[in-house]
Amino acid sequence: MIPVSLENNLLTLAMADPSDIYHIDNIARLTGFRIKTVISSCSQIYQLLGKTYQLDEDGEYDIQDIMQCDPMDEIDILLEDDSQFSVKELLDSSEIPPIIRIVNTIISEAIRFKASDIHVEPKTKYSVIRFRIDGLLFDMIRIPAELHLAAVSRIKILSKLDISERRRPQDGRISVKSGTRMVDLRVSTMPSINGEKIVMRVLDKSSSVKPLKELGFLPRTMDRLNALVKKPQGIIISSGPTGSGKTTLLYSILAQMLDSSRNFETIEDPVEYFLEEANQIFVREKEGLSFPAVLRATLRQDPDVILVGEIRDQETADIAFKAALTGHMVLTSLHTNSSIASITRLIDLGVKPYLISSSLEGIIAQRLVRKLCPHCRYQSEIDIQLKKLLRVPDDLFEDGTWKAKGCKRCEGTGYAGRIGLFEMFAMNDDFRHMISTDYKESVLLETAFSGGFKTLLQDGFEKVSYGETTLNELLRILGPQIQHERICDGCHETINAGFQFCPFCGVPKQKVCKNCYEPMASNWSVCVSCGLKQ
Repeated sequence: MIPVSLENNLLTLAMADPSDIYHIDNIARLTGFRIKTVISSCSQIYQLLGKTYQLDEDGEYDIQDIMQCDPMDEIDILLEDDSQFSVKELLDSSEIPPIIRIVNTIISEAIRFKASDIHVEPKTKYSVIRFRIDGLLFDMIRIPAELHLAAVSRIKILSKLDISERRRPQDGRISVKSGTRMVDLRVSTMPSINGEKIVMRVLDKSSSVKPLKELGFLPRTMDRLNALVKKPQGIIISSGPTGSGKTTLLYSILAQMLDSSRNFETIEDPVEYFLEEANQIFVREKEGLSFPAVLRATLRQDPDVILVGEIRDQETADIAFKAALTGHMVLTSLHTNSSIASITRLIDLGVKPYLISSSLEGIIAQRLVRKLCPHCRYQSEIDIQLKKLLRVPDDLFEDGTWKAKGCKRCEGTGYAGRIGLFEMFAMNDDFRHMISTDYKESVLLETAFSGGFKTLLQDGFEKVSYGETTLNELLRILGPQIQHERICDGCHETINAGFQFCPFCGVPKQKVCKNCYEPMASNWSVCVSCGLKQ
């Protein structure tokens, strides 16, 4: 059966068996509607259900996806026990009744589209609502400019902010229940020339921790990570910019470590995943619960594994590394662009090189790229411009790369979900000696390359060759690979600017004296250093 229409409390059901009185009575009792039945064939109903819920490859429904299809506006704003507002006061807080529906619609649509952020941006003639989905912002809803102030006030009241303060940034929090899902919204306001802009970070409390094998590690990288996870003590760092999946990776590592014989503690701001087996603490700077204070207190709680959300300052870094030295396994994140650059960043924060070399076990740099839709992808020739920008080797992608044309399953985008690019730096005795004595990032990088180290770009190239993502995504996330190059005067090939002679034709980089090898201008016939005629 499937509902067809609803008019004046009369629900029309298309049924393969309209004589099924038992189900008709149950639906009438559950919905409160009067029921009218019409007959339809099983194949027609099944076809419409498949179109609505999108069957998987086996022709089966994914029950989890169906359960997450929440009806519009069906969300509850949850209030903390110490709230000074009642539910009625909050619902009646706006004088314009549509505002409640507008804000509820914005939140419920963001949850339905699995957005990570909601942007409420005031413009001159209207306000635009944008959702960040799979790392990209999309314009979703526009509301009239005259309703912007009321919408902002509604959101500020729900997050317990001062609605009279419009000249300073504020931070708050809203808890929302949507169907079977619990969602936390971290609210941030910022004054702009057209009014206050609001950004809400969506944290799904009901989202489960992903197994490591589902994150997109290549087999050899996975083997090295499994070896790191089995270390009894030390520090493992996940590095990358905001929104690159660092916390997801740390929790996946933590989930693999889970053991009833050990004590697990997490310190975060905010708590993004919820694990029953771990003791989770969230940081509250305003109440004196800062990262260093909580971390010091946690060390007195007999922990075996500590997850520190982020190393932000010298004090947190120092405590974390000393905790790793005293027999604890520490998982943490750092904002850097590459794995080896994290060591430079730690030294810049004030961590002593001997602490880094003694405590550090591994660094994993990562990015998130959109994953190609498996239903509409196809092979095509490589784009020459992309090949130049990304410095793709000539012998790579000889059979072309993958693209996607877009279909109903991927909403016409050609992409479905995201996958990680990873760059793993695992410590060994040689690296420890180099870091603790005369650390140079370039020398460390060369030594790592000789041991099979793979960069984010090289990891991305492998995933492109497997048809998991595209070169366009690598360019969007990693940017053009710019090198110091020059054009050879002899053969006009592009070569490394450091080469003294062209590897293709042998023409020197600059005219030099045949006797003393001092540089000479191209039109000189006599060397000014030794006087020899050329």
